[in-house]
Amino acid sequence: MGRTIAVVWVYGLSFLLPELMFFLWYRWSGSLEFALLVLLLPVLYGYIGPGIATNLLGKWRFKGPLLLGNYYPHHGLIYASDMMPLLFPAFLGTPQGALSNAVIVRILLCTAALHGYVLWLHDILILRCGMVEILSPPPGDRSPDEIATSYAPASFFAIGLSYAAGVLIAYQHIVIGGDDSIGTFLKLLGVGLLLLLSVPSIVYGIAEKFGGRS
Repeated sequence: MGRTIAVVWVYGLSFLLPELMFFLWYRWSGSLEFALLVLLLPVLYGYIGPGIATNLLGKWRFKGPLLLGNYYPHHGLIYASDMMPLLFPAFLGTPQGALSNAVIVRILLCTAALHGYVLWLHDILILRCGMVEILSPPPGDRSPDEIATSYAPASFFAIGLSYAAGVLIAYQHIVIGGDDSIGTFLKLLGVGLLLLLSVPSIVYGIAEKFGGRS
């Protein structure tokens, strides 16, 4: 049963949820540019971040059919199918006007907490099913639960926090400010991607150093 869930999660939902969530984000915000940015951030991060970690740094490798090097050719879609739905409930009820500090903190922390919990379970599941192998640091005799717990909660919390921060910045400029120019869009996409590539990497490095000891 666990393997069936993992296969559907990795190979099924990744081709269905991004399109659905793009439509929902567009309907909610009324901005095609904002919805596109919400989609592109996890897609690009899902290719660049794990691509570097697997194919260049050799931190871990995925197993199964349809691999591109040590990760999936649809890896960006996997991240989009995970991250877009977890961000959406944190934004529900958010006014399309100036955001208070309380609303901003709510979106940041709720998104981070959802990512930290749900994607922690995701990694436990795929580790148990042998769909991913941790290479560095060596897992030793640790169980899948112990391996995932050594890095996943903190790292995925940081991913959710960074994603929410990037989207909030874009929300302020595109939806509230009404600036949907291509120049602004590309700058906001760059800022969001920089946050996603830097903050979680720092957190993962710390978790790897202190939590990855056998």
